[in-house]
Amino acid sequence: MAKNLSWSAINDFNRCHRKFYLNKVKGIRLKEEFLPIALRQGKYFADLMSIGKSNVWFGDMELKSKMMVEMMVKVITEELDMLPLGLTWEREIVREIEFEIPIHLKGVLDAWINDLFVEMKYTTRLDYYMNEWIAHKQLMIYFYLAPVKTIKGYMCPVLVPQTRIGKNENEAEYVARTKLDVLKRPSHYFPEYRLSSGDGVKWGRCFYRTEFEDGFEELERELKWIRAEIRRCNDAGYWPQNLNGCLFPGQCEFLNICESGVVVSDTCMNINHAIYEIQNTPHPASGQS
Repeated sequence: MAKNLSWSAINDFNRCHRKFYLNKVKGIRLKEEFLPIALRQGKYFADLMSIGKSNVWFGDMELKSKMMVEMMVKVITEELDMLPLGLTWEREIVREIEFEIPIHLKGVLDAWINDLFVEMKYTTRLDYYMNEWIAHKQLMIYFYLAPVKTIKGYMCPVLVPQTRIGKNENEAEYVARTKLDVLKRPSHYFPEYRLSSGDGVKWGRCFYRTEFEDGFEELERELKWIRAEIRRCNDAGYWPQNLNGCLFPGQCEFLNICESGVVVSDTCMNINHAIYEIQNTPHPASGQS
């Protein structure tokens, strides 16, 4: 049975059981070059913020998007100095929840130090991540996992610049001009931007652990329900497709697999290997102990 449940796994399962099966159980995923540019930009941003390098793939026509991410990272870390020193990046935490089938809830904190953590998003949808309900839904898991001394967490989305490249501009000139705009009006790109902060986090919305503690029991009940549902789907050999989730909030990357009707045990042998690949170590949710 699934030994690790993460925020993304929970989202996949709630959106569509079959999506969870294809991705987390069978280990199928789109090859990186076929992923939407928004996902690759987000991964590139996270890599540069945490380890300063990345091998995320960008096509020749996507150079300006790649350069834009690099510019925004430098603005955050050097130009405006928007985060405290000494952060621990990509901290993975796993917590076991007692149940008839043991549950291991896994989360990765983007950045963590002392009594706070920071969750960052590189996005065109600031309003989505600044929505209190959406933020609460994701940060609930992180507060649940984080050490008790972690008293506050920040949701810090970063707006993907939407300026247009000029007729006679090259990519470098375009990014340089955009950088001037970012520095001129940082609050447009970094919501709730502030010139100074007692804890060193200069943008984003702050949430406190006390706002979430009353919801920990409800979270555990949800996880136990999901865990039991996974087992039922596996035992029945049936992972229902949620048609309402095929196109919302964006087109599912597995839609063409479902449309082909190939969703049985030999899925991995019948997928289009030109655009899909099989992860070496699929999520252990196949029902085997």
